[in-house]
Amino acid sequence: MPGNCFKHIYETYLLSEPVTDLDQYPFLDAPHSDLYEGQWNNQHIALKRWRVSKASEEQTKKTLQKLNDWRLASCHPNILPFFGLCESNGRVPALILPKMRCHIAQYVSRNPFVDKYILVYQLSEALLFLHNRHRPIVHGSIKDTNILISWDYKLRLSDIGVYATLWNPEMSQDWRPSDRPRFQSPEQLMRTGDELPQPSTDVWSFGMVVLQVFSGSLPYGHLQNSNTAILQIAQGILPPKPDESVMSSELWQLLSCCWKFDPHLRPSMSSILPCIRLLREHQRPRD
Repeated sequence: MPGNCFKHIYETYLLSEPVTDLDQYPFLDAPHSDLYEGQWNNQHIALKRWRVSKASEEQTKKTLQKLNDWRLASCHPNILPFFGLCESNGRVPALILPKMRCHIAQYVSRNPFVDKYILVYQLSEALLFLHNRHRPIVHGSIKDTNILISWDYKLRLSDIGVYATLWNPEMSQDWRPSDRPRFQSPEQLMRTGDELPQPSTDVWSFGMVVLQVFSGSLPYGHLQNSNTAILQIAQGILPPKPDESVMSSELWQLLSCCWKFDPHLRPSMSSILPCIRLLREHQRPRD
């Protein structure tokens, strides 16, 4: 059973219906969590089990607040619903989420002729919704594996704000360095204290996701070593521009604004969304 520090989380979010594991092995393993297929309330679900053995009372309170933010934000059609929590062999409780088709990079790879602007526009709407709330919600970990595609081909943004509060290397003996530092902003990579991510942090990572969607490669994909990519990000060196046949100059200009080294100079999602709309209208075939 979990310790007392999780009691208030359990009282609020612990599911009363049983959750059944459908597979012994995860269908997706990430640096800080594993995803397993399961069954709950006659639904096919995903269990996200964190590689975290314990958490402080303060971390638990912050995580509870983020889970509450996520649940409130899941009314938006492009944000993945969060069903609740279930016990996880005495470790930090597992998140219970709808099982999705795949993540955005997998989807674009399998469907190269899909309208990429539709996906980017849906992601823009989700982030704008989060940032424009009365108490703005910063995602803090925008990357391909947190942007999912549903069975009806709609984009769903997952893991709203949870990563930054729930996980840190001191909390687990079973962790691996992030496989997605290429999406992180300079201020994220170089932070030295408890600075909280800002909406401008999401804007930087949004630009990297858009680059990946259109180019088909990870940001800084010309660099095999992620440490080299991190160094270039920290030095303000942008990834190379894709060929014009892959990405228009207008879209590249917008992404370059998202990657301003000074976070205060980056556009807001409220400015980005109409630009994406106009770019999509411009690229539509004329009758």
